[in-house]
Amino acid sequence: MHIFKFQYFTFLLLLLHATLTANSIIIDNQTSDISILKNSQLYIDKYAQKGITEVSNEPNLFSPIEQDHLNFGYKLKEPVWIKFTVVNSSNESINKKLVYNNVNTNIVNLYTMNESNFDIIYNGSQNRKQFDKRLFFTFNIDLKAKEKKTYYLELKSMTHSLYFKLFIQNEKILIDSELKNQLVQALFFGGMLVILIYNAILYVFSRNSIYAYYVAMVFILTLHHLSLRGMISYISPHSLSEFQSNMPVYYTSLAVISVLLFARKFLNLHKYKLINLIIYLFFLILVAIMLFNSRDNYLLEFASHMAIVMSISLEFIAIYLLVTKKEKYAKYFVGVWTITLSGFTGTALYHAGIINLPTSHLFEATLMAEALLFSIILASQMNELKNEKLQLSLELLEQNNREHQKDKIIQEQNKLVSMGEMLGEISHQWRQPLSEINAVVLNLDTDFNQKNLTRETLNKNLEHIEEVIEHMSQTIEDFNSYYKKNTQKVYITLEEIVYKAQNLLASSMKSHNIQIDVEINEHSKVHAYTGKLIQVLIAIITNAKDALIENKVEAKKIYICVKMEKNRHTITIEDNAGGIRVENIEKIFEPYFTTKFKGKGVGIGLYMSKKIIEEEANAQLSVENTLRGARFKIIL
Repeated sequence: MHIFKFQYFTFLLLLLHATLTANSIIIDNQTSDISILKNSQLYIDKYAQKGITEVSNEPNLFSPIEQDHLNFGYKLKEPVWIKFTVVNSSNESINKKLVYNNVNTNIVNLYTMNESNFDIIYNGSQNRKQFDKRLFFTFNIDLKAKEKKTYYLELKSMTHSLYFKLFIQNEKILIDSELKNQLVQALFFGGMLVILIYNAILYVFSRNSIYAYYVAMVFILTLHHLSLRGMISYISPHSLSEFQSNMPVYYTSLAVISVLLFARKFLNLHKYKLINLIIYLFFLILVAIMLFNSRDNYLLEFASHMAIVMSISLEFIAIYLLVTKKEKYAKYFVGVWTITLSGFTGTALYHAGIINLPTSHLFEATLMAEALLFSIILASQMNELKNEKLQLSLELLEQNNREHQKDKIIQEQNKLVSMGEMLGEISHQWRQPLSEINAVVLNLDTDFNQKNLTRETLNKNLEHIEEVIEHMSQTIEDFNSYYKKNTQKVYITLEEIVYKAQNLLASSMKSHNIQIDVEINEHSKVHAYTGKLIQVLIAIITNAKDALIENKVEAKKIYICVKMEKNRHTITIEDNAGGIRVENIEKIFEPYFTTKFKGKGVGIGLYMSKKIIEEEANAQLSVENTLRGARFKIIL
């Protein structure tokens, strides 16, 4: 009988404990990472009239949450309350972290009862006192042994979509997940920066407005993503935080405008009146959204919907132009924009609350793919446009026999060819540094995945990346110096001129295994146009390089010698490619004469070189065959 009473009493105690801990979140020292929304309760204050006291005194306001992820989209601007109870089942005090993963929520306040009052920890995008250099919001969960606490989380999103998860994590898991997230963002922004610089350089050299539009598009999309991921808070002053919270309308609208400008230029939409009218209509709507946006009239939802409509419209416009108008570059746009559309539309629909499937890093992946593919297509387009311009110049030359007009056309062609060669050299010069950066990033990723990444290793690798980027920047400075107009003669040694030309071609020579032997026997200065002489040397060395490659010489060599000969400064450039055919050597300096395969050369480099040397430098340029190959001689 006593045994039965004891068992009955034990059963009542267990039943009482189960009732008290129903829907409670049980944690101990071993708890590392748990999602807690399913064990929490939800209350939406539709009239925004209740504070923590009213909410805590009316438990019937709350209803259970049946999923571990909530997404209200842009519709909900009223306060949302999340109530959850945490129980420490261990016999010692513990500290865990509450993680809230929506970085753009304006108000995120955590309340907990302490004796007779509520303690509050303020947070949120407008009041980040505990930001702690982390992307996600975190709060301390401190519990004594066997302690039970009820928490109230107040959320209000006035300027962004409201979607979130809630986790309780230990310090190690929090740091690992935060580091991984920041590493993904660093790789994304690093890649976008390289693409932006690359296309900016192409714009500087080509002055083609399509590159300006594309650079603007990449820059604004990157800025928009900084805001979307909460990283804008790292660089903006705290005094501007409220202003920054209203900026997504402008980021989104400007991003759409930049995309429209780029697409209009890329697809030649100005040629089609109806389509052009649609584009201008988009412009007007987006400008109106930016003008009428305010804190009391926040239009991010409209801007996002316009972005979705624009993205889908551009896809259909490109398909229409491809099928009916046979627009040259429409097929490339359709392919790349389909990838972009999947990420952009998926992310936008998720933020609008239309779909409830989390799209982690989908936007970064598709945007990076789009930027990279468009960069490749634009580079190809530039080459095609260059060839078209060359062909057009040739046709114009055939129609006009006047010498002055012919020389002008040839000079323009030479600039285009020189630009193409220099862009090729930039590509060679940057290939190895980019490979180095890629290797460092892969090492970082490996160390991180193997949990071998230390602060010292991270700093060391970041310093190495900075050194490589500085080298890349210096490369651009060297090429930029070459392209600067130099209308005055300067005193300079021929040795300096030879080494400047050699450095500009170093990567190309290395990639083709060509050895350049330089012999300097004369060090006095000459009075000359530095840029012009470098241009001539590059043309002659490039011609020698092409001959070595075309003749498939195994031990490719170019010999450069600077010396005094009969009181005249002399530079000789000789190769071991076997020389020039006797029937061609007399024609080698004629315009449009080339011995290269069709499409490999236009025959203006040596003609312009002789013209520069003899007419501008008042010197001589000649060529002869030797036992090794062809030897060009410049006599100043």
